[in-house]
Amino acid sequence: MAAVLVRTYAVFVQMPAMLVQKNAKNMQKWAWIIAVNVQKLVVTVLRLVKKWLLRYKGQQ
Repeated sequence: MAAVLVRTYAVFVQMPAMLVQKNAKNMQKWAWIIAVNVQKLVVTVLRLVKKWLLRYKGQQ
């Protein structure tokens, strides 16, 4: 009886642990996606700032 209870308890402990691990992997993927998107935005903003500065200097 005790062995069955221990096995049942182990299954209930293992399931949340697996879900936490899966969520951590998903969060890591999201962090990389966000980092890549931010990097693309920074490149775009820098390009636009350069273009704006060239136009601004040309008007003076």
